[in-house]
Amino acid sequence: DPEQRAVLRAIEDLEAASQPVRLIIDKCRKVGISTLVQGLAYHGCVFTPLFQALVIAHKEDSTARIADIARRFNEELPKAVAPALRGRLRGHNVYWHRGAFRKGAKAMLRSKLPTEMIEIMTQGSPFKALGDSPTLEHISELSAWDLDRRTTSAEDVLAPTLGAVDDVAGTTVIIESTPRGAAGSFYDRYLQAEDRLPGDLWIPMFFGIRDHALYTVPTGPEEAAADVAMRTAHD
Repeated sequence: DPEQRAVLRAIEDLEAASQPVRLIIDKCRKVGISTLVQGLAYHGCVFTPLFQALVIAHKEDSTARIADIARRFNEELPKAVAPALRGRLRGHNVYWHRGAFRKGAKAMLRSKLPTEMIEIMTQGSPFKALGDSPTLEHISELSAWDLDRRTTSAEDVLAPTLGAVDDVAGTTVIIESTPRGAAGSFYDRYLQAEDRLPGDLWIPMFFGIRDHALYTVPTGPEEAAADVAMRTAHD
């Protein structure tokens, strides 16, 4: 999809410049951003030693859907490479064990602690991710994180989660969401990113419904001319 290619180009440009990747994406639905980020997480775990990805969704069924993406990647590997690349599934998560082998009497054993992992969870306690130090973080549907909260805000959970990732080259944090009104953590952070203040690492990206074929219908010459006139008047 063009949206996936645009995000991937932005990531590649930042990595080529030895910059940490920090993207905040305001998007319409079903443009493939979660699939792309899961692909990046899976690729990182397979090919980068000690790579760890943390994915946080806004509710349980969304967590399960994102986990299914990682599961499909894991299960559909070509048979020729699957033994070397496939991770172990445990709940919503995918783990790789590449620790040093230890010779046993009848088998080759290794550490039970994973060396690479994709951990997929639902947003909750503001202290939930404080013990993690991921290489990649995917924050999904941040605008919905406040919907069922009573005593804490989305920002209470998000701030320590983002603080777990060092602002150094080789790390990636992607916040993506459909908009839900002019308030909340996602709204505030997106506007701040648009200001492009000195020292701010966050880059805003916007994918609206008008630019996506799934949400548009062909127009005649008169409608097209009216659309151009309206866009020109409001630019």
